[in-house]
Amino acid sequence: MDMVFSSLDDCYSMYVKYAKECGFSVRKGTTKTNSKGVLHIKYYLCTRSGLHKDKKVDTLDPNQKERVVRSNFSKRTDCGALLCVLFEAGSWKVYKFVEEHNHELVERPNKHLLPTERLSQTYSMVFVPFTGIDHHHYNVTFGAALLASETADTYIWLLRVFLKAVGSQPKVVVTDQDPVMKKAISVVFVDMRQRLCMWHVMHKLSVKVGVRLCNSTNFKECICGVVWTDILTPEEFESEWEAVIAEFNLEDNDWLSDIFALGILDPCIL
Repeated sequence: MDMVFSSLDDCYSMYVKYAKECGFSVRKGTTKTNSKGVLHIKYYLCTRSGLHKDKKVDTLDPNQKERVVRSNFSKRTDCGALLCVLFEAGSWKVYKFVEEHNHELVERPNKHLLPTERLSQTYSMVFVPFTGIDHHHYNVTFGAALLASETADTYIWLLRVFLKAVGSQPKVVVTDQDPVMKKAISVVFVDMRQRLCMWHVMHKLSVKVGVRLCNSTNFKECICGVVWTDILTPEEFESEWEAVIAEFNLEDNDWLSDIFALGILDPCIL
């Protein structure tokens, strides 16, 4: 492999991509420095290089005076495949490359199971919690999922799995303003009401109506007094809302009009 790299990161990235195509995983090996203490040799190895040594541990048995050996399962086969790069003339050059492995390589349909691939998928996944409210009005997280993508089809699949596990549809679902999630919910939960998270709505308030209005008047206090309560009837809520909108001349604010039209500020479900 007559290749030159500008950095060790480029070396590693190239070898990882090569390993993925071949069907094995890579781990970083040893380094060597020159007489001046400067790094000049780096090894990248197959994850199955070397052999695992059983660890000796103390037993919990007080009558056992000898140290016992704990057996550990290992997939290491002392594989010799490697890539060694040498720093020379301001760049990293391939110094040694061993292509042969002493174990079977992973076939293409199963490459997503390689250790490096599993690690990459996990860190790039989306965490989706399911949170409800108990009889004491406390938030309780009763489920969670990791998704590889945030498409409508992915959310539809997840909600169907949730529905199968729970056995019944929720009466109300509260989310942020994600249009993909909104579509998925409407497909799976056909007999419930969807509402937007009040925190997300109010978090956008200063952006949508203006920082000056929120900071120089008592508008924010007034609007919060209307939406952050569960003592108003729907009729009282509509009356109080219209009064605040009129007081601060916000009748032409499209965002507030849309929020109200969606019915997400229904005090009965807060």
